[in-house]
Amino acid sequence: MSRAETRRRLRGGSALAIPAIAALPATLILTASPARAADPIVGSVGGYMYFGAGVTDANPAGDAEAVIIRDGEIHLKAKGSSDNGLNFEVRVEVEAFTSTSDQIDENWAKVSGAFGEVYVGGADTALNEYGGVGVLYSSGPFNYYDPDVSLAPGAATFIGKDDALSIRYGTPVINGFQAGVSYQPNGNVDGLNDRPVATPSLGGGGLSDVKDQIAFGASWEGAVSGVALGVGAGYLTGSGPASSDMVHVGAEAGYAGFTVAAFWNQDDAGVGSDRYGVGAEYRTGPWKIGGGFSQADGANEGMLGSFGFTYALAPGVDAVGVVQVGDQTGDGIDTSWAAATALAVRF
Repeated sequence: MSRAETRRRLRGGSALAIPAIAALPATLILTASPARAADPIVGSVGGYMYFGAGVTDANPAGDAEAVIIRDGEIHLKAKGSSDNGLNFEVRVEVEAFTSTSDQIDENWAKVSGAFGEVYVGGADTALNEYGGVGVLYSSGPFNYYDPDVSLAPGAATFIGKDDALSIRYGTPVINGFQAGVSYQPNGNVDGLNDRPVATPSLGGGGLSDVKDQIAFGASWEGAVSGVALGVGAGYLTGSGPASSDMVHVGAEAGYAGFTVAAFWNQDDAGVGSDRYGVGAEYRTGPWKIGGGFSQADGANEGMLGSFGFTYALAPGVDAVGVVQVGDQTGDGIDTSWAAATALAVRF
């Protein structure tokens, strides 16, 4: 899970040691530093699962129909450190069900220290990781970001999130500020079918038609007079037949359990779209209640309103519920609605 996702899911899981995984990345200690490791590489497993049910009329016939909700990943992880201040981490995210096109999501190795952090592998862009501010997730995986009604967890692909083969650098966090840059080269350069796809949900060219994709992102989090504040922005550009330019800016403010947020971004991936939205939520005890509204203009014109809740049932277990109303031009569906409830289990 990226730093941006951790922030948006509001900062969580337990680990189970598995020596077989720990043995795989142990060479990091040998190659990174001759110093004896202060904390040996230790493997663990984590992940999440959403499961539930809902009803929606988001189909061309406009008939209400039941839907079954399930989405999950198994996360294989390993981390350790050396006595000279270097930290090492490896992560592989595997879909918890058979998928012909996306069986493995993020897969990277990371070295961090006083200099900041360096990732190599399949990971989100710097725009998403360091600049992804301005969207609230009051009802777990269901939100108001996409301009369409969808009850598929994870279907809302936040701008700059593509898990493609890359190298990424992030600065240390200094007084709440962090920035970064990422580079994704020509697709398939490592022979592992990792491709720097600008917007996998929108198309705009062949999967390997985006080359030399570069992204920048930055954000600041702090407090002024008791008000928690956050601002972020980012830019992404790529060359090739399916080149794309993306821009995002967002802001959040919180006080006494209330949080408000707003964002604007633009994506010209062959179709062109300005997207903007606002959201609000309130937290009290185990409850998180809220939602928001987004509007997209251009070829992907549409709107989505979403309202829901999250209730912490137990450590790592949340109950979520949501009601959505939306309309997207060109999908053959009139204004549609959806309602769902699910359990979110993280470990």
